[in-house]
Amino acid sequence: MRIPLSSIDLSDLERGYAEEALGSGWISGTGPYVEAAEKALAAFCGVDGCIVVCTGTAALHLALMCMGVRPGDEVIVPGMTFVSPAAVVARMGAIPVIADVEEVSWCLDAAEVERLWTEKTRGVIAVDLLGHPADFDSLRRVCGARGLFLVEDAAEAHGSTYKGRRTGSLGDISTFSFFANKTLTCGEGGAVLTSNPDFIRLAALMKNHGMTQERPYWHDVIGDNFRLSNLLAAILFGQVQRANEIIERKKRLAQMYRERLADIEGLAFRPSAEWADVVPWLEPVRVLPESGVSRDELVHRLRANGIDARALWTPLAKLPPYQQWSEGREISTPVAEQLLSELLWLPTSSVMNEAQVEIVVRAVHQALGVM
Repeated sequence: MRIPLSSIDLSDLERGYAEEALGSGWISGTGPYVEAAEKALAAFCGVDGCIVVCTGTAALHLALMCMGVRPGDEVIVPGMTFVSPAAVVARMGAIPVIADVEEVSWCLDAAEVERLWTEKTRGVIAVDLLGHPADFDSLRRVCGARGLFLVEDAAEAHGSTYKGRRTGSLGDISTFSFFANKTLTCGEGGAVLTSNPDFIRLAALMKNHGMTQERPYWHDVIGDNFRLSNLLAAILFGQVQRANEIIERKKRLAQMYRERLADIEGLAFRPSAEWADVVPWLEPVRVLPESGVSRDELVHRLRANGIDARALWTPLAKLPPYQQWSEGREISTPVAEQLLSELLWLPTSSVMNEAQVEIVVRAVHQALGVM
C-alpha cells in the first residue's frame, strides 16, 4: 500500500528510552520504566492510579476481575465495537448482552442499558468509539440506580475529553490499549486506570499471579500474568511525554480530510456531541446511497489504488459466538448495524504529511468519479 491505514509514530525520545532499558538489563515485567509509565499515564488522565499490562484485552479482563464478575453474570456491551469487550466477558463465563448505540456519539445508549437490565446484570462496558467518548453522565445515572459497575474502554480515545475530563478517567475503572495502530503505542500493551485505591491494589496483585510484594511466592488471590515488559514500558513512557504533539497531529489530519472531502455528495463524516472533544483514532467516513457506490465498492477501489482503506467491524450481534445469548431476548441493534454497513476508515496516522493526504483525497475523488 502506498498509504497504510496506520503507521507508528516513534521519535528519538522513545528509541533512547528503549536503548537505556536494553542496556540496563531490565527487559521483563519489572523495572523503572514500568513505574514511570504508570505515573505518567495517571497524571495525563487525571486519576490517582494506573497499572500497565501486556494488552488492552488483558486490561479489560483485569478490570472485570476487579469488579468481581462471576460465571452467569450479565454484562452489557455496545453492539458497535471491536470484539474484545464481549470476548472478555464470555471468557470469564459471564454473558455479554449486546446493546445498541446512540445516533450521534455512536457509543453505548444509556436507554438501551436500562431496557436490557435484568436481575442478573452486574455491570456495563462503555467503549469510547473511534475517539468519541460515551455519554458517561447518562450511563452513570442508569448504573447508579441499578447498582451496576461502569467500565470505560478508552482504547480508541487517547486524549479525548468528555465535558473537560480526559478519557481514561470516566469509569469506575477505565482501560487503554497501546496496540501498534493506537494513537499512543508501544506495539502491544494496555493499562487499567482508576482513582479507587482498592481497585489499584487488586489490579497490581492480580496482574502478577496474585503474588504479594511483602512475602515472596505468597499468593493472596488467584491471579494471572498480565505484566508489561520494562522494554515496552520505556517506549510507552516516551509516547506519553509526546502525547500532546501526537494528538494535535491526529486532529489536524482529520480536519484536512473534512475540509477537502466536504464537497462530495454521499460522503459524511462522523458527528460529534457538543460535550465531546474528539481525538480521532482512525477517521471514519460514512458512504451513503447518494454517492452512487456501495461502501464495499469504494473500499475496493481505494485499495486498488494503493490506499489502505478498510471497512469497519462486523456488528457483534451478527457474530456466531455471540448469538447464543440472544435467544429469548429482544436484542436489537439497528443503529449499529446501519452504521457498520456504511462506514470505512481512511488512513489516519500522525506521521502522514499534507502530500499524502492529497493522495488519499484524489483517490477518493477518482473512485467516486468526482473531478
